[in-house]
Amino acid sequence: MTQLERGFALKISLIMATRMLGLFMIFPIFSIYANHYEHVTPFYIGLAIGAYGLTQAFLQIPFGYLSDKYGRKPLLIVGLIIFFIGSVVAANATDIYQVIAGRALQGAGAISAVLMAFLADYVCEVERPKANAFVGVQIGVAFMLALLLGPIIGHQLGIAGLFWIIALLSIVALIVVATLPHAKPIKQYKLSIHNIKKILTTELLKLDVSIFALHLILTSAFIAIPIFLVKNNILSIQDNWQLYLPVIVLSFLGMVPMIIIASKYQKSKTILLLSIFCWHLAKFCFIKVA
Repeated sequence: MTQLERGFALKISLIMATRMLGLFMIFPIFSIYANHYEHVTPFYIGLAIGAYGLTQAFLQIPFGYLSDKYGRKPLLIVGLIIFFIGSVVAANATDIYQVIAGRALQGAGAISAVLMAFLADYVCEVERPKANAFVGVQIGVAFMLALLLGPIIGHQLGIAGLFWIIALLSIVALIVVATLPHAKPIKQYKLSIHNIKKILTTELLKLDVSIFALHLILTSAFIAIPIFLVKNNILSIQDNWQLYLPVIVLSFLGMVPMIIIASKYQKSKTILLLSIFCWHLAKFCFIKVA
């Protein structure tokens, strides 16, 4: 990549990672701290966590279409402002309904697709896989930091304080967005049933189902595991990072050779199947322990 492309990829990855850091931080603690709110039930706890993904799923395509029409930067600003408002709503919540509303607003700032489209606009097609991989690494690092920092910040500041930190991170992301160039994309696409059908191919739908299943299992685990750890006096909620840290380190050590093998020897499907097998093995171990 050229120096300009590297700088642009760095800024896009910073925006993505900063935003995702805030979102991920509530995962390892919310199911425990949610009991501080009024009208809490297990269903509402799950809805509060899932509301973000629900509104984001519905608004990704509209945000992408509007960014084609009006430019990427304005939509990023709008999305992050909505995300900030949602964080403030959740930070000031006294009952679980307000938290759900705040989380839904956070998801309504659906800028992930806009960010990736912006990256594609300014990085040449040959170098795009490197840029996408760079963004992916930053998201992975954000996920790792979130699992470590979430329990510590939550213990020190409470769940409301954590949402205020998330709001602050969205302001940081807005500052980075302000440094991006303002230009309409070269290609603009019409939002039509025909174009939507073109992207909903069988192969893409298979990938979509796989990603959906992965996120469903991952989110479910982060609701259940903190409760299991606290109720069985294995770890206090503020010490959860002691469990997550070695797991994350081992995951990264195992992930790197898999990525190298998949790319160098064109064994992506084999590595994917091996990963799914390891995932099922891990779930079996959880069942035995529980």
